[in-house]
Amino acid sequence: MPMPLRLMPSKQKLTAVVSRACLILSCVVYATLLIINKTVYSGIISMLLYHVLFMLSAFLCVILKESRRRWNILLLTTIIVVIEIFAFFVNLPVYSTSKAAVIIQNSSENVSVSLNSNYPVIDTLTPLSSTVSKGYVFNCTNSDTHEKSIVFFNPISGEYFDIE
Repeated sequence: MPMPLRLMPSKQKLTAVVSRACLILSCVVYATLLIINKTVYSGIISMLLYHVLFMLSAFLCVILKESRRRWNILLLTTIIVVIEIFAFFVNLPVYSTSKAAVIIQNSSENVSVSLNSNYPVIDTLTPLSSTVSKGYVFNCTNSDTHEKSIVFFNPISGEYFDIE
């Protein structure tokens, strides 16, 4: 004879649903920040702070089901996710990869600019900002002289110079 299914009380069901939704939201926010960093900024943003905030929010979502102070934990988790989003957008570099390419291309006539395929970013000796310690590396070719150069672009200040 099969064991009867034990139904969860509605309060427990609600808590489980809220906990899962909270965890899914935390994951979506973190994944979105990673995608923005990789696609728009070529991965130059250090994600350590955002990783820690994500892990904290995920941990809180998991313990949400077992806690007696469910709404306090939910509020705290929401605040952490909002801080994560706010901190990310406040600390963005001034120049994305595409903006940097346009700046270089507009500086000289007849220059084609492309992100270096071997090393699209390079570490700097000193951090450029609290979350950025890398810059973009572009291949530049003058279409008139066919002269090629490799350019480093500082995504914070907008300065750039030949490195090869």
